[in-house]
Amino acid sequence: MRPYPVKLDTYADQIEKILEEPIEKNGVLLYGSSFFWNWPTAKVDMQKASDGRYNIINHGFGGATADELLYYFHKLVTPYSPNMIIFRVGPNDIFQGFSAKEAWNMAWRVMEFARFENPDVKLVILCAFDYKSAKDEYKPLLAEFNEYQKEYAQQTENVFYLDINDFF
Repeated sequence: MRPYPVKLDTYADQIEKILEEPIEKNGVLLYGSSFFWNWPTAKVDMQKASDGRYNIINHGFGGATADELLYYFHKLVTPYSPNMIIFRVGPNDIFQGFSAKEAWNMAWRVMEFARFENPDVKLVILCAFDYKSAKDEYKPLLAEFNEYQKEYAQQTENVFYLDINDFF
């Protein structure tokens, strides 16, 4: 049996910074990995793109894995009662050594947890798009992971898959 690679306190400093911000309810919550954390103007950019119609809340952190997203869910999502959650999840689990199916099963848990907690929430799943920066060994796994995400979105009400590869 291989050791479990996730350490749940790796990004505690980033989590504390997020928690220092005031709680904003009923917005669009960005939840996931460093894709959001490293996009410091995400809130402003997305509010501008929506002509100010949506309040954007950026709760991306480090190299977040699905387990970390689930672990911090009650601190970083629940109090904000978002109308929509935009997820970036999966690649870091694959980079930790999980198969695409294992990574998807973990990501699915987070999304189903979100849907159980708030049945009316809309979920937008961003594709795993690390194709250019990822090592060749990961590219087929990321593509397979995307297929699981697409299938879930097609079969699940209020869940949308967004392929942003062309954008990047």
